[in-house]
Amino acid sequence: MAGDRRDPSGSYIEMDGEDYYRISGVHRMPPFLMTLAGDADVWMFVTSRGGLTAGRVDPDGALFPYETVDRLMDGHHHTGPVTLLRIRGEDGGEHLWQPFPEPPGDDPRIERNLFKNVSGTRLIFEAIHPELEIGFRYRWALSDEYGLVRTATLTNRGRRSVRLALLDGLR
Repeated sequence: MAGDRRDPSGSYIEMDGEDYYRISGVHRMPPFLMTLAGDADVWMFVTSRGGLTAGRVDPDGALFPYETVDRLMDGHHHTGPVTLLRIRGEDGGEHLWQPFPEPPGDDPRIERNLFKNVSGTRLIFEAIHPELEIGFRYRWALSDEYGLVRTATLTNRGRRSVRLALLDGLR
């Protein structure tokens, strides 16, 4: 429905002193392929759903399977980041949350955004759960010294303490 706040939308924003393009509601779009730029011999192709391939120099130096675009689009469930949270509520109950589930689903409570800096050197995936007052981001960047750099940030967006268990990594 046109104009629905749930429709994907894009805009330029400033974050951490850099200009980024943000796509809000990216999980409601068909998946697409992106690249990360860098000044090193590291290369990376990432889908908007998180599937990826990356390596050094050429396809023979791939760290993750070097696949065609159609296979990368379908590969997010077996190659890429995975994050699982178990959050203990004030009522003593536990809530399980996977910020970037497969399939992506369309839970209207969850906000999912994708950010890419204007120079194309950083890519950020973000999921926000307003009811649990938790936000999770992960960022990809390339480094000559370290290769692929993934930085993850978990944010308490509320005023009260949160108890949780976190599992985060790559598959």
